[in-house]
Amino acid sequence: MKKLDYRNIFFLLICLIVFLRPFIVDEVYETAALVYNFLLFAIFLIFILIYPKSVFKNNILNFPILSLVLIYIFSILKYRNYNSGLICLLNLSAGISLFYLTSCLDVKEINSLLNVIIWAGIIVSLYGIYQYFWGFDSCLDYLSKLNPYILEHNKHYVEKTLISKRVFSTFITPNALAGYLIMVIPLLVVKVIKSIKYKDAFSIPAVFGSAFIILTTVLFFTKSLLSILSFIMVLCFLLFLTVNNMVSNRLLKKKLIFFSVITITVLFLLFVHVVFLRKYYAIDLYRLNWSIMQRFNYLFSTIEMIKEHPIFGFGVGNYAKTYLRFMKPGANFTVFVHNSYLQIWAEAGALGVLAFLSIVILFFKKSFIRIKKRDVNSNLDISVFCAGLAFLIHCVVDNDFFIAQVSYHWWVLVGIVIGLDKSS
Repeated sequence: MKKLDYRNIFFLLICLIVFLRPFIVDEVYETAALVYNFLLFAIFLIFILIYPKSVFKNNILNFPILSLVLIYIFSILKYRNYNSGLICLLNLSAGISLFYLTSCLDVKEINSLLNVIIWAGIIVSLYGIYQYFWGFDSCLDYLSKLNPYILEHNKHYVEKTLISKRVFSTFITPNALAGYLIMVIPLLVVKVIKSIKYKDAFSIPAVFGSAFIILTTVLFFTKSLLSILSFIMVLCFLLFLTVNNMVSNRLLKKKLIFFSVITITVLFLLFVHVVFLRKYYAIDLYRLNWSIMQRFNYLFSTIEMIKEHPIFGFGVGNYAKTYLRFMKPGANFTVFVHNSYLQIWAEAGALGVLAFLSIVILFFKKSFIRIKKRDVNSNLDISVFCAGLAFLIHCVVDNDFFIAQVSYHWWVLVGIVIGLDKSS
């Protein structure tokens, strides 16, 4: 078999791996998640054996990625956290494997892979719509018949998620689903604009436009306030970059500006509506479970943890165990601080967060260099950058980096940026 045939097989396997990721909840299907990760490692190792030069050649992220992996290993060995620490290392390594695999794709393969991501997002969203209109009622009815004690014992969760109909689809929480969707939607927006710009058949922008409406609707069904706000911010920036890129077509530029203003206005009004829907849990100052107040408790506790061990942290995977010692009076227990950067610092220390921020900075640098070129792939550059930016913004207010269903897609996007740079 020729090498070209091997490459086609690897590309199909990469597409399959990326497509399946949103449907595997690690906390529920632990065995399936382990099989998935080991399959990914096997594909990556075989790819290295067949194409040893193309994997690491001309990749500016080699050093910061290696540094982050070594810091994780050092942290696990230093604090002897061989259980949760190794799981964290496994998830990080799997994400990095996806990064290197996607960084070896050409432009045509990248476009096909993005279509795979979009179709996975559409399926996840369609299930989310089913869940919103029919699934929650069926679930509550089933649980009440099975054991009414379950509903009473988990009253807070039942009220906050099931009764209030906060969609989570195939993800573990509504916030995780929202973090995933805000990465997929920017890929759709640019595809809609591109199909209109190049006057494709009506069916193409209609399909992508319908998909945009479906995914955005489900994002609002999650009622994740900070995720929706992050999405609106990224969408504004995406539309600005896209309009700025359309120097030659003034008529299309004016139309895009008009529709952008209308879209942003509608989304903002919907956001205000969601705020009022969630005011009982999100902005009630008299409730101990007030979401924002609890997040401030987590934040202050984490800052105290960092002050105690700023350089090496408390060990990868040790956050939940260490948090108990710094827990504020009246605060809830948590395994996440809802700020990925601070949690990396608290666990892996300053060296760990600096290694990760180095990857982020280089992602920004490469993306901006490519966007400024305004070449034939500029729309693709903008969509991938804004999708990655959505993840990074949301990491400020949530734990996306530690949720494999979400973070793996970010590593794919970073790999695509490097792949586009290699192809050019």
